[in-house]
Amino acid sequence: MKNHRRFFVEGSCIDGEIANITGDLVTQIRRVLRLNTGDWIKLLDGCGTEYEAQIVSCSDDCVQAKIASSRQCDTEPTFKLTVAMSLAKADKIEMVAQKCTELGMSELAVFLSERSVPRLNESKLANRLARWRRIASEAAEQSGRGLIPEIQGLLQFRELISTVPQYGLPLLAWEGRDAQPLRNVLGKHSEVDSAIVIVGPEGGFTPGEVAQAVEAGAIAVSLGKTTLRCETAAIAACAILMYEYGDTA
Repeated sequence: MKNHRRFFVEGSCIDGEIANITGDLVTQIRRVLRLNTGDWIKLLDGCGTEYEAQIVSCSDDCVQAKIASSRQCDTEPTFKLTVAMSLAKADKIEMVAQKCTELGMSELAVFLSERSVPRLNESKLANRLARWRRIASEAAEQSGRGLIPEIQGLLQFRELISTVPQYGLPLLAWEGRDAQPLRNVLGKHSEVDSAIVIVGPEGGFTPGEVAQAVEAGAIAVSLGKTTLRCETAAIAACAILMYEYGDTA
């Protein structure tokens, strides 16, 4: 049963021993994956519960499955990591949403900084958010996650910085000479239950933004001697922090 296809569904679709699956998932289950009556699947409610279910009927607008068992997912780390990334080209945010979800990120926060190049109107932003959330959902399904990371945006830089005090380890990825090596900072924080890593745009943070972040409590850290692309920095920092503090292994 370990190889059953996994699908995130709304908790409201599960009624006792029956799950009524509707919407785009019907097309994915029936036409893309060609699953049918008798096939076994796994359903996830997005709150950490996983259900083993067998398809009992199919129609063009509904797939009905009978719940055989349920359990709490054991793939979610207790360590909570927020990756905050300055608005960049769409494909860069998409890559971060996908790869950081696979690595165990809890939340992706997209924000505007002074050197952010793209500018989105409300309709474009709504479409982008929907796409980023869909990518995170698909990555969570593929990687065996029990939860889908939250995707929020578009935040202003000051709004983002105001959340810094709520994290056990707030980090600002910065290439400046005064930044501390990330390895040194991690060595001073052995027990951390939450963290945020803030990654700037292609042009980097302005001195004023760095000062604001540090004043709010963020620690300016260096990820190495080479200059990384913004999406590379976000994914690398996520991998390092999940390795250091995650407990999924």
